[in-house]
Amino acid sequence: GGPMRALHMVMLGAMVRHASPLVAPPCLGMAAGRSRHRTLTTTTTQMLGVGSLYKLLPPSALAPSTPPLLIVIDGTALMFRSYYAMPPLTRPLDGLEVGGVVGFCNTLVSLLLPYPAVSGAGGVSVVITFDTKGPTFRNELYKDYKANRDAPPDSLGPQFDVAIEACEAFGWPHVSMVGYEADDIIATCVEAARTERPVVIVGSDKDLMQLVDSRTVMVDPVKKILVTPETVREKFGVGPELMIDLQAMAGDSSDNIPGVKGVGPKIAAELLGIWGSLDEVLANADQVPQKKRRENLLGQREEALLSRELVRLARDVPIPKSLPIALSAGSCQGDLQYERVMEFLDRNSFSTVKSTVNRLMS
Repeated sequence: GGPMRALHMVMLGAMVRHASPLVAPPCLGMAAGRSRHRTLTTTTTQMLGVGSLYKLLPPSALAPSTPPLLIVIDGTALMFRSYYAMPPLTRPLDGLEVGGVVGFCNTLVSLLLPYPAVSGAGGVSVVITFDTKGPTFRNELYKDYKANRDAPPDSLGPQFDVAIEACEAFGWPHVSMVGYEADDIIATCVEAARTERPVVIVGSDKDLMQLVDSRTVMVDPVKKILVTPETVREKFGVGPELMIDLQAMAGDSSDNIPGVKGVGPKIAAELLGIWGSLDEVLANADQVPQKKRRENLLGQREEALLSRELVRLARDVPIPKSLPIALSAGSCQGDLQYERVMEFLDRNSFSTVKSTVNRLMS
């Protein structure tokens, strides 16, 4: 038996105002970041009057013939990044530190607004996922999972409540579930939607790269880099379908995932290039010519198999019946409820976010 998995979730009503029209001139070949990505992003379509996220995407993601795009966002990771990137701002209302939420809002507003018009429906679907406090099913598999992590800063925890308020004000459905991580909810959303619509994962964690395929891409919300199957292969030497096996051997010190000693991502990719899967690498470990590497693979088979279960994202989180409303092909968000957003931003004195919203939506 796993832990009792209570669900915390808010689904918001439909948005009302019409989206800005989508303007999609011919491909202009925008390079995303470093030169190594240039050849992979020449299919990007430049668009006017839409959030910066859409300008990074291949044209197929916003083609009129497809159902509205689904955007699934790693809210927890974005909050942590924003917290450490922003100064410790406080709101006049009660002196609560809110720098992380300001960064969270500013990033999402600049990425998502204005919404594009897709399929004549006037928008996209957005789901934001968060971690919950306490252990997950991975701690049942391995009690030392993430045991090396320090507790989050005291001033960050209360900011997640304000981030949830922001999601509700902007009309972004959000979901978290006890016993699972945000990445597992992302994986389940992708699994539920990928057969009928294109999906964009907003996040930078390499754990999410196992989900990338011809219909599912990732966008780093800070670096503004598009991650496709080709960029995964370019960076790690294997495609997304082998990222679980690569990480199982390489381990992950930040999550305290053991892996196999002496086998990093590069060597793991070499081994997978020869044998094709973790199971075959382990079955043929006695043929590895390097003595120490051979001994480690033979002696740490159980650690490798455990690590594979730890890095594999759950794609069957028991999502409630209400969430597929946001995941269904017909759902979309055309624009924000302006008065509700302004009330939230004024109450929290988020003047920079307010000016960004007004600039983008004017």
